[in-house]
Formats: sequence, C-alpha cells, structure tokens
Amino acid sequence: MRRQLHSFPASCVPSSGTPPARSLLLGLGIFMNPMNIALVAAAAISLVVSGLRPFPLVLIVCGFLVAAALPVAAPVLTVLIRGDKAEPMLRGLKQWMLHHNGYLSAAVLFIVGVLQVVKAIQGS
Repeated sequence: MRRQLHSFPASCVPSSGTPPARSLLLGLGIFMNPMNIALVAAAAISLVVSGLRPFPLVLIVCGFLVAAALPVAAPVLTVLIRGDKAEPMLRGLKQWMLHHNGYLSAAVLFIVGVLQVVKAIQGS
C-alpha cells in the first residue's frame, strides 16, 4: 500500500453543503488550535503590560481585529470583485497553502518567539 505524503486536514474538505450550525462549530474548531490561542494570548499580554492610554489601545485592538479578519475577508472580497475569475487563483493559493502548511505555521511561531525573546531581553 502506497503511503500518501501530504494528508490534508479534514477541515479542508469542501463544505458547501454544510448547515450553518455545523459551519460555526467547524470555524470554532479551526480557531481553537494551540497556535491561534498562543498568538492571541501573546498579543493580549503585550497590550495589558504596555501601559498605553485608552485611545492608542483602541486603535491597536482595531488593527488587530482587521488583521485577524483579513484571511477571511480577502478571499471574499476577491470573489466579490473578480467573480468567476477569482476561482482559479484562489484554488491555486489554497493548494499552495495546504502543501506548505507546516512551514507557514513554523514561520509564524518563529516570528512570535523571536519577538517575545527580544521583548524579554529589553525588559519590556
């Protein structure tokens, strides 16, 4: 039996016929992974200890929310703007991201780790 080199997460299976309640649970399941929790916790801790005044803090939180929504908003806006022409581009991007998922996750965690070490060295 031939072993498959790349197995994709079950969450990447097409879900166009999925009822709304199941889609919500799937979305929560995707968000509630250790990497996402670690990133949100690091951001929250950084904001709490920053000592910023309320107005800059609100601006930063709004920027964080925009950055968090971007992975969903960008493909949706692409489909709304380009229509059917967006499908091949998005399919290619999806395949690339699925193929390089481990590297992408490692890069994000590496960047967060380096930023946390730098902050620890600086005493922030």
